[in-house]
Amino acid sequence: MSSLAHRIYIAILSGIVIAVAIVIFYYGFPYYQTELEQRFYHQDHNVFKPSGFIGHGLGIIGTLLIVLGVASYMIRHRAKSLARMGLLKHWLEFHIFYVP
Repeated sequence: MSSLAHRIYIAILSGIVIAVAIVIFYYGFPYYQTELEQRFYHQDHNVFKPSGFIGHGLGIIGTLLIVLGVASYMIRHRAKSLARMGLLKHWLEFHIFYVP
């Protein structure tokens, strides 16, 4: 992967992370501003609670990203046939920075 392609790749991944954070912040701000005792009665409680769609979904996605990041880096590090699949430092950067 060339330096330009790597920068574009990093910019796209960073943009996705920032966009998702903004969307969750925008829609979740009223819920998270509510006092803890009153959150149960909030209209978005079923979506934003830890076992709700957003909370549980982010947990599942985070777990899958950890497994994917660690597995892909380990496979790339050990398999000689994948030596042309980009620099190892870029794989490590992806594993460290983008995998929770």
